[in-house]
Amino acid sequence: MMNTFNIRFLAVAILAFCAVVALIVVITSICVMKRKTSAKSVPPAEPLPGGGGSYTMHISGMNCEHCRANAEAALNAFEGVTATVDLKTETANIRYEGYPDLTLLEKLSKAVEDAGFTVTEIV
Repeated sequence: MMNTFNIRFLAVAILAFCAVVALIVVITSICVMKRKTSAKSVPPAEPLPGGGGSYTMHISGMNCEHCRANAEAALNAFEGVTATVDLKTETANIRYEGYPDLTLLEKLSKAVEDAGFTVTEIV
């Protein structure tokens, strides 16, 4: 009788643990999808005279001057892009020359995320 109770208890505990893990995975996936869709649904910037434009990117996860420099370097690695990252406001002011391809924002967001930070909004 005692072994049956222990096995049932163990089975219920394992099922409960699996349910909690599954719930955490679902919630995390939803949060990641929301973050990615908000970064991709940005309207194109108004072109400046002679081509070009600007965006403000909100970046979270920067804690020090080294973080700021890494995020700025990731953005400035693109041809025609000039970015200045402000650690205090956690924003990057991005200017680009000419007429960018339609995936510029996705590329910039990916570069920042590959550097270890999170893009929360682009305006």
